[in-house]
Parts: sequence; C-alpha cells; structure tokens
Amino acid sequence: MLQQLLQTFFVLRAVKPGLPRLLLGLPVLAGIHAVPLLFHPVLEPLATISATFLAVRLTSGKVLAFILGRGVLVLPLSLPQFASVMLAPFMPAQMMTQQLAQHRPKTAAPAAAADPRDAAAAQVPKPVQLLASAWQQVTPTQRYSIDVKPSSWPPSPAAAAAATARPAPAKQSATSAAGTSAAPSPQRRHTANLLLNAAVAAAFIAYTCSSRQRFVCSLLHLGSLGLMWRCMELLMMGASVPARDWLGMTLAPHFRNPYAATSLTDFWARRWNITQGLVLRFFVYEPIVEGRLLAAAAGAGPAAAGLKAAAAAELAAGATFFVSGLEHELFMAYATRGWGWRWLAFFSLQGLLLAGEGGVKRRAAAFGLVLHPAVASLGVLLALGVTADSLFWPVLVQPALVQPLLAAMPGWVLQAVGAAPWCSGP
Repeated sequence: MLQQLLQTFFVLRAVKPGLPRLLLGLPVLAGIHAVPLLFHPVLEPLATISATFLAVRLTSGKVLAFILGRGVLVLPLSLPQFASVMLAPFMPAQMMTQQLAQHRPKTAAPAAAADPRDAAAAQVPKPVQLLASAWQQVTPTQRYSIDVKPSSWPPSPAAAAAATARPAPAKQSATSAAGTSAAPSPQRRHTANLLLNAAVAAAFIAYTCSSRQRFVCSLLHLGSLGLMWRCMELLMMGASVPARDWLGMTLAPHFRNPYAATSLTDFWARRWNITQGLVLRFFVYEPIVEGRLLAAAAGAGPAAAGLKAAAAAELAAGATFFVSGLEHELFMAYATRGWGWRWLAFFSLQGLLLAGEGGVKRRAAAFGLVLHPAVASLGVLLALGVTADSLFWPVLVQPALVQPLLAAMPGWVLQAVGAAPWCSGP
C-alpha cells in the first residue's frame, strides 16, 4: 500500500482530473485490489476479509473519487495527513453535519444571532477545517428522505386536519378545490392511521411467527445483524484510532443504531455503514445527480433542476445500490475465490424499494397517513427480512466461507456455535 500511497500523492495530484489521471490511477487501483491476494482465504480468512474490506471497499473508493476530482483526497493535505485520510476508514464528524447551500433552494432568511460555538470552531485545526469545507460541496444521501416523524401519535382528528390543511395556490382551479373538499374527513384519517399501523404490525408478526423454524431464524438473523454491526464498527474504529489521535479529529459514527430506523432510507442513508455510504456517494451518486463525471468548479450548482433533478436522484440512488452490490460480490469473491449473484440482487432490490418507498410516502402524507416510529421500525425489519432471507443470509452460511472461519476460531467458540440452533433455510 505504500507504493500506491506515494504514487497517488506525488503523481496523481500533479495531473488534472479526467482521462490522464484515470490512466495513471489504474495501476494504483490494481495494486490496491491486489492487497487481499497476499493472504490465503482458507488459512488466513480473517486477514483476507479485513484487507478486502479496508483496502478494496474503502481505500479504492476514495482513490476513484479522487481521480474524478471528488472526495476528501482533493484537499491540499501534507503527506502524513493525506495518508491518514486515504488509508484509514473514517470520515470527519463535520462531514456529517454541514451541507452545501447551492444544493438547496436559496431563500431569504433572517440573520441568526451569534452562536458561541463559532468561537470554538475557529480553534479547530486547519486539516479539520479543510475537510469540513470539502463536505460543504456534498449533499448527504438523506436529503431526499421524506420521513414523517410526528411529535405525538396517533394524531388527533384536529391535528390531522391542521396538518393536511394547506392554502390553495393562486392558480388552483375550482375543480381542484372541489376535489380537495371531497377528501376523507379527519376522523376517517385517524381511523385509517390506526388500521394502517395495525396492518404493518400484524404483517411483521405473521411473517416472523409463521412457523417455529421461521421464528428461530428471525431471532438469529436479528442477532446476526447486530453482531455484524458491532464487528464492522470495531474493525473500523480500531483502524481509525491512529488517524484520529494524530489529526486531533472527532470522527463521524460508522453506525447509528440500525434497529431504530423508521424507513429504508433512514436505515441505509443515516444508520448503516455511514462511512462506506459517503465513499459511494463521492464517485457514484454525485456524478449522476450533477450530470457530470468530473467535479464542477467551486460555486457551480447541480446540472439538473425540477423533475429532472428528482429523476436523477432516484437514478443515482439505484446506481449506488447496484455498485454496492458489485462491491459485495467482489468482497465475497476475495473471501471464497468464487462469484455469486445473490448480494448483487439484494442491493439492487434495495434501490428499487427506496424509490417505491418515496412514492408511497408522498401519497400517504398527502392523505395524512403516518406510522408510529415503533411500527415503522417493524416495517423496516420486515422489508429487510423478506429480502435478506433469500438473498443475503444464504451467502453468509455457505461452506466456502464458514468452514475457514470456524477453523480459525478457538475451541470454545466452536462448541458454542455447534450448540446454537442454526436454521438451514426459511
């Protein structure tokens, strides 16, 4: 990795983003992707998996974004700073909180009172300020989320009427006004909300408790989700500690309690593997949304607007999940020396589900229909469970992956795994 680091810092930075930088960067990307091949997947499964995740999925994504003139590597950092940002699996906390103004509608706003935190921000080290200013050129994935989070639930008939009452546009026709008056009454909306929430909760119970085997599998899968979350977080935090201590930075969280997600958008954009999501955003989502492969000059806004921008955002989200599926298949190819299709299908399906979720929520919000946060979380787990049971989890229990990992574990772990009531299928 030292050779790839030096070549990226001294050679690629001297060339403008575009085809010349891409041609010079291909050997760098090839070298990064060769790192997991240094380990034997059967004799050294943990080293193979760790190297694949850190090098292939994270470092190569940052370098690819840098080739396009995007991401955090475009900053004028020193060599040690550049090495930390390139090789460590982290994102600064500032990159999770600041947004670029030109990606939002510009509206006049009253001047805000002086914030005492501004004085503290002036004391932030210069590398952190540079990273923060770079994030001002990025729009977080969750921007197009349309989650509805009521302060109280269920909404009373009066609250539902107030929430759905909007002033009619100046050009609204009499026919449109008549159609609005025929909308369901607040009491009917209140009843519909109760029925909707009851239906979602009942669907979750019916699916997870349809049989004893299904119930056991659901518990195991929920526990495995948490185990995967904690293991990945531990790996990424451990690899980020040196960079955090050297740069004096506050790191953004890698995960944020995925079980509490109230929508699929919330799960994938704000809670699950946030660092990898930002890396994918740099070289997949942003070029599609902006309508240009290379990064635009400072101050340039999105290339599309209106309906075209909305369509571009949905296309970009679908493409991001498709690329994520390819990365997962590549990850498994390094770990098992074989290629599959289930993870590609799983993540591609998530992109379609997010697009459908957005349309459904827009229509539901127009009628004043909302889900209680707890029920919404059950709906998310249900959607993930239905798709993952046949497309995600079977990949993790294939012998080519499990047997080398078990062979590398201590004896007491093997006894615990052997005593567990593992399910062989749905």
